[in-house]
Amino acid sequence: MNSSTPVTPDLKDEAVLKQLVQKLGSHDMEVINQTSEQVLQLGDAAVPILVSALTWQNEKIRQQAAFLLGILQPPEAIPPLLTSMTRDPNIKIQHAAAHALRNFNVEVMLPHIFNKLHVPH
Repeated sequence: MNSSTPVTPDLKDEAVLKQLVQKLGSHDMEVINQTSEQVLQLGDAAVPILVSALTWQNEKIRQQAAFLLGILQPPEAIPPLLTSMTRDPNIKIQHAAAHALRNFNVEVMLPHIFNKLHVPH
C-alpha cells in the first residue's frame, strides 16, 4: 500500500458512524456542514445512529440529528422525533424535531401520532 494513499474509514462501522455524528456538535459551521453532507450521503445507513443521537447529551448533536432525519425521512424516526418534539428539555430541539416531522408524508405519520396520543384509530 502506498503511504500517500488516504485511508477511507468504514462508514458502515458503528463506532466510525458515532465519531462522525459527534462532529455535528462542533462549534465550526464548516465542520457541521461537511459532516452533515457525509451523513446524508450514507442515507439509510446513518438512520440508527441519528435516531440514537436524538437522546445524546450534546444539544447541538440532538438538533442536527433531528434536522438530518427530517431530510432523510425514514419512517422509523417518526416516534423518536415525536418524543423529542414533546419531551426534550431544550426548546431548540423541540422545534428542530417539529420541523423535521413537517417533511414526512402525513399518511405515514398519522398512525404514529395516534399511537403517541393514545387516540383510537
